[in-house]
Amino acid sequence: RQRVTDYIGLTKPRILMLTILTVLGSMSLAANSGWPGSGVIWATIAGVALAVGAGGALNSFIERDLDARMSRTAHRPLPSGRIHPMEALIFGTILWIASYFVLYFFVNPPTAFLTMLAFGSYVGIYTPLKTRSSLCTLIGAVPGAIPPLIGWAAVRGHIEFSGMVLFAFLFFWQIPHFLALALLRRDDYAQAGMPMLPVESGER
Repeated sequence: RQRVTDYIGLTKPRILMLTILTVLGSMSLAANSGWPGSGVIWATIAGVALAVGAGGALNSFIERDLDARMSRTAHRPLPSGRIHPMEALIFGTILWIASYFVLYFFVNPPTAFLTMLAFGSYVGIYTPLKTRSSLCTLIGAVPGAIPPLIGWAAVRGHIEFSGMVLFAFLFFWQIPHFLALALLRRDDYAQAGMPMLPVESGER
């Protein structure tokens, strides 16, 4: 039971659920002329859940040493030693490949592309940048704002201006949202060597 709980924890379930709700909200706005079939809806939910879970697992794999330095994250499965890093790497990779397969073949290629763009920018750019520059906040706002585009593309098959408006709302909202968290966890970030803006420039 603990192993199952730990694997679920690797997927960062709260972020996963918020992302799915965001995608469904965007789908409901895009579907003013009619929803797609239930198979497309469920495939979108499944594919996005797999991608977010993969991102969470691989982010945890990359940041396991940093997580061990922060009181907020030291109890997580990897820094606590309950799951071996290689297990997390394999688990995240399998989820990543499965998400692309589900979205490409059961939804549509644009939805798969946007999801992989969010995944790649989160794991490949934002995560390593967190130890190098406070600009990671701006970069991280991009994958965080892509879910509305994913939902839009799942219904319409392409990106439209209305979807970009939703992207912009979520992008700009995330900046003060994350800076508030960075202020709250400033000491943790400083201890882990993450140059967030409050660490670099002070609270003011």
